[in-house]
Amino acid sequence: KAPIRTSPWTCCERHPCTPMNEEGKIGFKIMCTGFDVGGDGGCPHEPGACLVDEELYGGVCYEKCSALTHGAFPNRVGPATCCDIHGLGCFSPQHSRTNKTFDVGGGQGDSDPSTPATAHLPQLSLTEDASSDVVPAQRDEDAAAAQVAPVRMALKPMEVMDDGNICADNEEFYGGLCYKRCALLTGGEASIRTSSWTCCKEHPCMPWKQLGSVGSKLLCNGFDVSGDGACPHKPGTCLLDEELYMGICYKKCSLLTQGEFPHRTAAATCCKTGGLRCLNAANDRTSKSFDVGGGAGDHDASTPSNPHPPLERLTEAAKPADEAVTKRRLRAETSA
Repeated sequence: KAPIRTSPWTCCERHPCTPMNEEGKIGFKIMCTGFDVGGDGGCPHEPGACLVDEELYGGVCYEKCSALTHGAFPNRVGPATCCDIHGLGCFSPQHSRTNKTFDVGGGQGDSDPSTPATAHLPQLSLTEDASSDVVPAQRDEDAAAAQVAPVRMALKPMEVMDDGNICADNEEFYGGLCYKRCALLTGGEASIRTSSWTCCKEHPCMPWKQLGSVGSKLLCNGFDVSGDGACPHKPGTCLLDEELYMGICYKKCSLLTQGEFPHRTAAATCCKTGGLRCLNAANDRTSKSFDVGGGAGDHDASTPSNPHPPLERLTEAAKPADEAVTKRRLRAETSA
């Protein structure tokens, strides 16, 4: 309706821009709210972008706290501090964790010199080709990285690969499926899963030692959830740019539609609203190009470009006896 920005807080419908054809929103505070926000809802920032496994804090890109703490402390409140809640409660030490290993970029371990392993400013090389005439003068290190190689996003999640857990690090294996860890669901009070909906404080697990939550509906709610709050799933995990829908990993609708239709409702359909309003065709977009995996274009044969079940090789390293089986699975997944 008003595509022309005229200030941090106002947008204009058309030229010439006058008070009669402008819209504005300041929000509940002056800075970093209303129309004065970046694309992710945070503060406006320098030109460029962060990697897909990073978050912007204080104008600097850091690896996401949710990935570094396996979902236990997902909210960044400092360069080396992550919190398990929002707001003033993060001043309480019991809600926050500080560790120098949190003060890192998202590119560590991907063997790609163009994806920084240290915290960094947003990179212009991730948003515009260095040869384009419209790109402003780049920082020296950004320009050098752009000349080394095409940008390859780190798509594989950072997981502990030798802990015996075939689920994601914030999940546990129970009854053939991956559930969010009871320790995370109960704040460490009841860490032993005893059913899809119950967690136990200690052995022996008697009824009075258990906590339970069914939620507002019986399935995929309460304690019956995966690490990302969706339905429990088969062992393994998806790539960082993928989402799990009906047990299959697809490239995120938010990326495929530039955020316009962020909710997946079918293999090839994305919705702008979520819920029952997605039954209205006006809120949906269907395209065969949405029925894809997240690995397309990253030049890595181990990251599938087609939809696929969660991948165990992303959560646990294969034992020597399992290598032949793993190779057959890899060939099948990449050729599917």
